[in-house]
Amino acid sequence: MTQSASTVKRAPHLLRGTLDIAVENGALARNPAWSNSVRPPKHRKSELTVFSDAQLLGLLDFHRDGLRAVPVIGMSCGLRQGEIFALTADDIDGEWLHVRRQTKELADGHRVFALPKNDKTRRVPLPQEAAATLRAHARNANSCAATLPWETADGELVTFNLMFVWHGQYRGPTFIDARLYNELVWRPALVQASLAPPPTVDERDRWRYRNSLRHGMHALRHYYASAMLAHGVQINELAEYLGDADPMVTLRTYAQLLPSAHGRAIAAGSRMLSEFRLQFGSID
Repeated sequence: MTQSASTVKRAPHLLRGTLDIAVENGALARNPAWSNSVRPPKHRKSELTVFSDAQLLGLLDFHRDGLRAVPVIGMSCGLRQGEIFALTADDIDGEWLHVRRQTKELADGHRVFALPKNDKTRRVPLPQEAAATLRAHARNANSCAATLPWETADGELVTFNLMFVWHGQYRGPTFIDARLYNELVWRPALVQASLAPPPTVDERDRWRYRNSLRHGMHALRHYYASAMLAHGVQINELAEYLGDADPMVTLRTYAQLLPSAHGRAIAAGSRMLSEFRLQFGSID
């Protein structure tokens, strides 16, 4: 099983801590995990999945009936899934989109509102086309006053008028459950965009989709990051827009998407020589 980089990095510390307790309790004479011969495993970084424009168009085409703006905001502003589902009309501020909250599922299954990941609110540049899509969505779709606990299952109840809602046959409008969205919308959209095989039918006549975790909705953030880097946005700025904890996290994640240093060096040298010629004449 492939483990994430954070899991690989954390595992040796957990092992050493567990064996330290065994030493304190007298079960071991010494902790072998502290030996110089014990080295943490190396994590082989997987290649990022960045959708092509054609693939992205297939995903967009599947999103209709009040949901088309969901992938548009993901690809043009780099928001996480839970942050998109927690947007309100008040978060639109001219050329900026404020990211103030997210919806998330706790380990015990409870749904809550919470601060965005890393407990950081932020604002993200909002392209005109994305702003127009959001405003059109706000005009055509009814917002929903959703009430959930804040941060913890027993937290204070808070209410927000969410822009993206389910319109269920029995429950009426309510907040979007990420698991249901993934199963009913995102995975079928991947099939339409030829990013996943058609579903199979299990013994209970339920459709079962098979798609890679790399093709989750998080890939829209990778598309956004690749576009920003290709157009000259600096790593520290991109980290701020993505809500990453540290620019080094952003650099490690997206270093493979940075434009070639060789190409940048040639372009910079050509500009320098062109300016030199304009000022001093030929260098031949």
